[in-house]
Amino acid sequence: MAYDNFNECSPDLPDTAPTEENVETSSEEPYWGKLIQITDQGQNMRVLTAECYRIGRAPSCELPVTENDVGTELCTKISKIHCRLYRDTFEDQHLVFLEDLSLNGTYVNNKKVGKNERILLHHTAEISLAAPSFKMYLYIDNNNNNQNDWLHESLESKFCILKHLGSGAFGDVRLVLDQQTYRRYAMKKISKHDVPECKIYNEVYILKRLNHPFIVNVENVFDSPEAVFITLEYMPGGNLLSRIKNLRKIPEPECKLIFYQLILGIQYLHEEGITHRDLKPENVLVNTQGTGDYIIVKITDFGLSKVIDSKTELKSICGTMKYMAPEILARYAPTYTNKVDIWSFGIMLFYCLSGEHPFVGDKNTLTIKIVVGKYEMTPSGWHLISKHAKNLVRKILVIDPLKRLCISSILNHPWLKDERLIQRIDDTIAIINNANRNSVN
Repeated sequence: MAYDNFNECSPDLPDTAPTEENVETSSEEPYWGKLIQITDQGQNMRVLTAECYRIGRAPSCELPVTENDVGTELCTKISKIHCRLYRDTFEDQHLVFLEDLSLNGTYVNNKKVGKNERILLHHTAEISLAAPSFKMYLYIDNNNNNQNDWLHESLESKFCILKHLGSGAFGDVRLVLDQQTYRRYAMKKISKHDVPECKIYNEVYILKRLNHPFIVNVENVFDSPEAVFITLEYMPGGNLLSRIKNLRKIPEPECKLIFYQLILGIQYLHEEGITHRDLKPENVLVNTQGTGDYIIVKITDFGLSKVIDSKTELKSICGTMKYMAPEILARYAPTYTNKVDIWSFGIMLFYCLSGEHPFVGDKNTLTIKIVVGKYEMTPSGWHLISKHAKNLVRKILVIDPLKRLCISSILNHPWLKDERLIQRIDDTIAIINNANRNSVN
């Protein structure tokens, strides 16, 4: 069936696009799902009540795609009838399918459907048109949105829970949808029964005072008698650990881009008097959507962070052991400094470049190796890595924090003194600032 001739989903559907008046449905009209536009150009919602919806450039589509929705360049790659959503019955169950009718591809959760093939749509499926990185819609199944008991009752009308994202320091994190703006956020719930309130408000205090392109933004904080709920900007690319595992190791040019952003983020934290104390790939969030070839990373999870001033000392043992600095484990000094974050930065860099951890073993073995700084750059992991990258890692993974590179020395190291890299960072910051302006507007 040729996509240009596919003009009907069913005999009952009109040949023209719905008018503005009938796009929105009455709250009493039964619906089986929602389709939420999640592009940078705009975010809106369509309630799904009919049995079939066509998506494409043709004005006759029930869900027409225009240049205003996707931009001029991408719009030319979208077919007149690109795909369709429809319901089918199987063993008395209503199932929702997406059929690909396009030349350039339709993707569901980054997987290509294939022309004239169909795929079953599940709750929170992400639909991309023409390119897997261009996520156009988020599908919400009306029969599966039953997790709102996680929210405090005062938030149930404001947010819809989409899925579980993970657990961070002191809290559980879920993806939620703001039911007024249709924007997605990562919401962290910190139970007051499990965590002392002073630690909760320490994280809230830190998050609310931060404003930097490479630090996750806090959108809002909701306090209830049982828990504190923090809404954070959502980074759809997952975390850096997942990216390392998917790629086995990160290509060196991409590592440069990632770690330049990270060191700028750490520099900002330290200038604000904040030591993170739990830097690791799980706490570095990734976004590639809408950024072209650029990858944006942001530091998150400040549950173990500490604000320090001239009267504050860092003493406690905290963090994740593989990324913990030797001065914390050895306890040869009564206190330590924010140089522990530089050590963790170096461990992450080692892991990303080589796909290997510098220190492995059981707890006792691991402690000894870290304290004495015993690691090896194996040929299998490092034979294609540049000498400048190796040199930077070696100068960071120094046991004595006084001899360990400081942030300014890292930024001036030959590996990062790259004009093209710095221009890309400037472009990335411009992308972030532009996205932030759009979100405000």
